[in-house]
Amino acid sequence: MFRLKLTTSTAISSLLIVPAFAQVNPSPASEKEVQEIVVIGQRAATKLARELERDAFNNISVITADDVGSLPDRNVAESVRRVSGISIQNDQGEGRYVSIRGLGKNLNSTSVNGVNMPSPEVDSRGVALDVVDSDIIQEITVTKSLTSDMDADGIGGNINIKTVSAFDRKGLFIKAKAEGIYSDSTEEWGEKFSVNGSNVFSDGRLGIAGSISYDKRDFSTDNMELDGGYLTFGDTPYPEEFELRDYEISRQRLSASLNIDFRPDANKEFYVRTLFNEFEDDEVRRRVELKLDDVANITSPSAGILRFDTDGVDEDGDDLEIDTDRDIKLRLETQKITSLQTGGVIRFSDYELDFSLATSHAEEAEPGRIDADFRKETASGDASLNMSNPLYPSFAGLDANFGTGFRTASEFLLGGIELLDGITEEDEDAFEFNLKKKTDYGFLKAGMKMRNRDKSYEITTLVYDGDEAADLSQFSTVVDYDIHNYGPGVNPATFKSYIRENVAAGTFDLEEFDTAEKSNIGDYSSEEEILAAYIMGQYEFNNGLTVTAGVRMEETEFEGTGKAVFLEEGDLSATSSGETVVFVNDDNDERVSFTEVTASSSYDDILPSLMAKYEKDDSIFRFAYYQSIGRPSIAQSTPAAESEVEYDSGVLDTREATVGNPDLKHQLATNLDVSFDTVLGNNSYVSAGLFYKDIDDFIANQTFENVTYQGLEYDELTMPVNLDSADVQGFEIAYLKTFEEYDGLLGGIILGVNATFADSSSKVSTGSDGETREIPTPEFSEDIYNIILGFDKYGYDIRLAYSFQSEYLDEINTGGNGVDRYSDEHEQLDLTISYDVSDQLELTGQFRNITDEKANYYLLGEDGTEVLSQYDEIGYTARMGLRYKF
Repeated sequence: MFRLKLTTSTAISSLLIVPAFAQVNPSPASEKEVQEIVVIGQRAATKLARELERDAFNNISVITADDVGSLPDRNVAESVRRVSGISIQNDQGEGRYVSIRGLGKNLNSTSVNGVNMPSPEVDSRGVALDVVDSDIIQEITVTKSLTSDMDADGIGGNINIKTVSAFDRKGLFIKAKAEGIYSDSTEEWGEKFSVNGSNVFSDGRLGIAGSISYDKRDFSTDNMELDGGYLTFGDTPYPEEFELRDYEISRQRLSASLNIDFRPDANKEFYVRTLFNEFEDDEVRRRVELKLDDVANITSPSAGILRFDTDGVDEDGDDLEIDTDRDIKLRLETQKITSLQTGGVIRFSDYELDFSLATSHAEEAEPGRIDADFRKETASGDASLNMSNPLYPSFAGLDANFGTGFRTASEFLLGGIELLDGITEEDEDAFEFNLKKKTDYGFLKAGMKMRNRDKSYEITTLVYDGDEAADLSQFSTVVDYDIHNYGPGVNPATFKSYIRENVAAGTFDLEEFDTAEKSNIGDYSSEEEILAAYIMGQYEFNNGLTVTAGVRMEETEFEGTGKAVFLEEGDLSATSSGETVVFVNDDNDERVSFTEVTASSSYDDILPSLMAKYEKDDSIFRFAYYQSIGRPSIAQSTPAAESEVEYDSGVLDTREATVGNPDLKHQLATNLDVSFDTVLGNNSYVSAGLFYKDIDDFIANQTFENVTYQGLEYDELTMPVNLDSADVQGFEIAYLKTFEEYDGLLGGIILGVNATFADSSSKVSTGSDGETREIPTPEFSEDIYNIILGFDKYGYDIRLAYSFQSEYLDEINTGGNGVDRYSDEHEQLDLTISYDVSDQLELTGQFRNITDEKANYYLLGEDGTEVLSQYDEIGYTARMGLRYKF
């Protein structure tokens, strides 16, 4: 690291010595007049956001608190999706992850007040932005072109969440909200409360601002899924396993911030900024599994109808069976993200020094999770599926024998039980300082930043034998499920009490072998250190052209430790594990062994950037060239492995594995960005832009079949790999029009439209030597539209918001080689209506997913076959309430 530290010192020294760039057609730098802007209504909020965007010398998009408050967006992810070039991934109908210009959560950075947010999730660097409530924010800035003074790990871009400062307002400010939340899926009401307040003390030198928001709602999701891949009978595809799922979820979110600012004089600022977020899902998932992969007696009585007959025997003389499980998962998942930042700004002469010290923590905990299943083997009868629409399978009929058993609770015996405790933790500490020198023609700036990130995952799983004396009828309940006839489900309260009582009494037999295996799979710990330095400068020419150039250097060191778990099954008498044997079962036909593996890596990056901004009258042209990086996720680069081998008469039969890849290279992107925006009169804005990204060593998770890795042959191998490259290019356009020049109702109308049209490509291995196939980059939607039609007059504030995103690649090779999982196109219509009862009191109503859109995922084969992967019915949500401002 000495070389990088020396470079940092040299950069700072150069800044203190060199007065300016070489001067061409010099002219004094213009000083922009700072005006106090009072935001009232959506028209003013929208104009303020556009002015902030136009003032920036790079490409940004801004969403203000008033913009957020005028839309039914529950969290930051849903607020950000209104911006051009942004798409989101939903979870249970609520926005969670953000993609910027088609690049997913792992290739974007997220910060709060400039401080990196750690990720609470086990396998991702991406931050789930449903954790942060939209009511505590002051402003969201999406930076699409990175400058040298920003962290380089954001190939897609950066999302910065700014919480409120007392100096953003004048004097005492209080805003409160109380709402009821109605969920159509459960026909139940939840609640939301939030309070924001700030004031300035000590003759305007001390400012204190705080906010807190809490909401809780109960909802449900009806779901169909395919587990594994799909098979075919003739030309008709059908699932290996067909699942019906019912989710009941109680979701709570608590967000709070407290910011203290002290400004002893005009040249000094000091601050303390805090953030707390807690997101809790109390989830009950019931599932029916219909396992069809072993049924050989299949007929098609009519087009699209497949009949699975269990009468007869297979080639080995065994009875043909359709195994059916009815299981339950009881999970309380809690995610937390907290941060504490202190720092300041000191101005002296022509210099400005800013510095900050920050610590952040994220965790995801699953304490006391219960997974259990009730199993039935059907030895007679038949079941029929209607596959005429492969994206929406349905039962075409169950004969008397099969149907009676399928829907009789007492036929399902309690099988395996698993009790799980898992926790993921990530901590990041950061220190940075920046020194900026004003010149007659712009500025020079240099700085350095140190980041230290620790992340770990630990899981403990207790596996118990089922109680064959117990059957589903002891815990049976009616399930509210609208897609098909679900049959009996498990009552969560009764079953949880039963499990706890029997575990405490020692009634269940602990499966030590399975417990040892599952308690070691996935554990890892890691440490990452990043040291960065940069120098940049800006030159303002006298013809409206401003050029900003710089270079950033980042040095990364990583070390990760994971567990390699090796499971062997079959005749082990003539084999040796080669590892430390932990458990061999009593029949000597299963053996599990594990060992800790540590790997490390280090790499340096020198990343240039060049930005140009040209202003002519009311028009602005921008150009950006810069390089950025994307580091592998911690789980991807940690050397954890889960390997399963089966022997037949002492001879290797199959080998399958899921492994991390410590040899992964980080991703390097070269980015180009050209944009134009202009003011059309006083009340219209239009902007358009082109972007291009060339990404070397693009990372994707892949599943290979029949491949050789590190000298061993695998029937199936899942691992993250570097692809040769990927490229993304696209076009963005946005238009905003207010009609305030007109009288009457027309004068209250506001229209906002944005669209993104893009393309991407990469290549993945087909599993055969040297052969590849072309795919889009994961999480990339080619077409994204947003339309907002608003009305702001006579005390009414109304917004009708439409959003659309086309399908995107969700997972590669999910259903086997060449069979990928896609998320289907999604559109949504939302409405917000509010009325000012007085200057302080406002009535509000918000309606989400008015048209009751469904969520669809499908498997796409190389021959173009599309088969259901997942289908969710979510319903609409309504909120009614009051807002008060003082």
